[in-house]
Amino acid sequence: MKIGGLEIDLLGGVNGIGGNLILITYGDSKIVLDLGVQLSSLRRYYTWPTRMPRDIHELIKLGLAPRVEDLYADWTPEGDVDLEKQPETDVAGVFLSHFHLDHTYLISQINRRIPLFMGEGAKVFFDFTRETRRETRFWRLGQIETRTFRTREKVRCGVFEVYPVHIDHSIPSAYGFIVETPEGAVAYTGDFRMHGPMRSFTKEFARLCAESEPEVLISEGTNFYGVSTLLEGEVREEVTSVMKSVKGAVLASFSEKDVDRFKSYVEAAELSGRRILSPHTQIYLIHKLRQEDPKLRNTLPKVESDLFSAYHVTTPRGSKKKICDVVESLGIEVIDARAHLEGETLRSAVVTSFVPMLQSLSTVDLPEGTTALFSESEPRDEEGEIEHERILNWLDHIGIPSYRIHCSGHIYPHDLKKVVQEIDPNKLEIIHSEHPEALKRFLIKK
Repeated sequence: MKIGGLEIDLLGGVNGIGGNLILITYGDSKIVLDLGVQLSSLRRYYTWPTRMPRDIHELIKLGLAPRVEDLYADWTPEGDVDLEKQPETDVAGVFLSHFHLDHTYLISQINRRIPLFMGEGAKVFFDFTRETRRETRFWRLGQIETRTFRTREKVRCGVFEVYPVHIDHSIPSAYGFIVETPEGAVAYTGDFRMHGPMRSFTKEFARLCAESEPEVLISEGTNFYGVSTLLEGEVREEVTSVMKSVKGAVLASFSEKDVDRFKSYVEAAELSGRRILSPHTQIYLIHKLRQEDPKLRNTLPKVESDLFSAYHVTTPRGSKKKICDVVESLGIEVIDARAHLEGETLRSAVVTSFVPMLQSLSTVDLPEGTTALFSESEPRDEEGEIEHERILNWLDHIGIPSYRIHCSGHIYPHDLKKVVQEIDPNKLEIIHSEHPEALKRFLIKK
């Protein structure tokens, strides 16, 4: 797409969910918005952790990553980064809208001469990932120059001024961007919604976008068919109702990074007289977010022993052992789910992220009435549906019924139509969508 001397290349996120990668070029200046891969396409070739990409060149050959001159790092034959041999580049910066994997998968491959910009809260997730995810030949985050921003702090990058604005999504520190260029403004929504606890952020983003009179609006369009219209508050109410009505344990499944959903479950547990039993890594993440992001300190639950316990399903070693030690230093009991999981422990428990402990649960005399709740915010792809079927098979074997109670992390079509009408861009591009043309017809139809 060209606007005068400005070029906008949508190199990822086209005709599919996730994988956003947008290259904006003016003369010799370039910036990149998000550095993702479509995870559904990735799973056609790879399986974590047994078969992983060798390098960026392999992904380019498979058509899973775009070829962008001097965007990626040069690696030694041993799989290390030599800072002196990184290619010279015109890319002035890469900006992450939020820290979901489908927007960040390629960050380990970034040319180490290019700064990686992210929100201050996203930096907590970056550090958490370094601590908890096993390094591979492909996945190494060392020697990356990270720079952080806060909402409405303009960042000068080459000829561009990037204006990050907080938006509401199913992870903290999510941003949309208004990019001021010599040919006018380009607005990019990242992933956003209008029905979460921080919907006012999205409204403010739409207002500021409209003021900038953008030449182009690049919007996500995840939701189109079969959309649930629950609000986060309604999720909390329904979860509370289930917790009060069942006698046994409540097994909950939702993303470890979805702290809004975690907060909803904690509030529901308190209202129904239950305790939270979470992975030690999730407890640690909540603690770190409260500790390092002042704006989250007053919104996230404080990790205290009268409400929380933690578990692990594999023996913690290395950095995960250190995380376990931090959690125990907070006064939180940490149990080995393989050896010390008992029916009495679970009687009034809400077990979050229960899926890795399914086989352990099958060996325990579970309390009568134990029930599973699926509350993931993000849509499942084909592989996700297959994995969900496996989980249901285990629940069927154990004799546990399940319910799905969720609201989406992505904007609903009727809300997106209002946003597009308010911003009124000269041109609209839909990415992060399986139905971009159908959605575009709905959005621009008067």
